[in-house]
Amino acid sequence: MDYEIIVDQDSVGTLRCQGRLTLPASGGFATVSDQMKATGCRTWIVDLSGVDFIDSAGMWTLLMMRDVVMQMNGRLTLSGAAGQVAKALRLTRFDDLIGVEP
Repeated sequence: MDYEIIVDQDSVGTLRCQGRLTLPASGGFATVSDQMKATGCRTWIVDLSGVDFIDSAGMWTLLMMRDVVMQMNGRLTLSGAAGQVAKALRLTRFDDLIGVEP
C-alpha cells in the first residue's frame, strides 16, 4: 500500500491510501502512526478511495490507527470506500467502530 499524508489549513490530517490494505501493508503501521502523530493533528480522515482490496489485517490496521488517534484525544473517520472495500466494511459493521462517510 502506498500512502500520502496531507494536512490542511484547519489542521485536519488526511491519510490518502492507494492499493491493497492487507497483511504486508500492516507491517508499515508503526511508521505511518509516527508520521500521523508528528503532524499534531487530532482530526484524521483515512481516504480509502484508492484502495481496491482490504482483508482482516487491513481492518486491524484501521483499528490501530483509530486507537492512535484516540490516544491523542482525536477522531478518525474513513471516507471514499467503494467496491469490495465498502462491502467488507459494511458486512463487518465497521461503522460501529469507526465513523464511515461516503
